[in-house]
Amino acid sequence: MTAILAVDPGTYETGLVIYDTDAHHVPSFGIYDNYITEKMIKDISSPTIFAYEMIGHYGTGMSVGKEVFHTCIWIGKFESAWKNSEYFAGREDKPYMILNREIRLTLCGTAKAKEKNIRQAVLDRFPATGGGACPQKGTKKNPGPLYGMKSHVFSALAVALTWKEMYGKKEN
Repeated sequence: MTAILAVDPGTYETGLVIYDTDAHHVPSFGIYDNYITEKMIKDISSPTIFAYEMIGHYGTGMSVGKEVFHTCIWIGKFESAWKNSEYFAGREDKPYMILNREIRLTLCGTAKAKEKNIRQAVLDRFPATGGGACPQKGTKKNPGPLYGMKSHVFSALAVALTWKEMYGKKEN
C-alpha cells in the first residue's frame, strides 16, 4: 500500500488527509490546529509519502500579508516534523512540495482553474455512490466515499491526487 499524508497548510489550521493510492480510499482526514498537525506528522508510524501544498507566486503583483509568512513558517515546521519523525529517522524519504499551479494543471488541465474547478476535479475522481445532490460526498443516511469532507480537506486531497498523478508511477 502506498499511503500519502497530504496537507493544505494554513495560518492557524491545516487540512490533512491520508490517502491510500492502491485502494483509492481516504481512511483518515480532518482540519486540525497547526500544533496538532505538527504532532500528527511527527508521530506517523507507517510507510507514507508526505506531500504538502507550497505557497507560490500568484503573479498578481500584490504584496502579501503576515498570514502568508506565518503559513510559510508552519510549512517549515511540518517538513521538520516529517524529517525528525521516529519512523523516518535516517531514511531518505523526502517531502514533496506541490505548487497550486501544479494542482490546477494536473487535475484540471489549465493553470486558469479556480478553486471550484479543483474541487469538481477531485469529486470527479471518486465514484458517485452516495445519496443527495453530490453523491461522491453523499448524505448521512447514504454516505459517499468523501462523506464529511469540506474546505481545506478537499485542498489536501487535491495535493494527494496531484502527487499520485505526477509521481505515483515512478514510485511503484
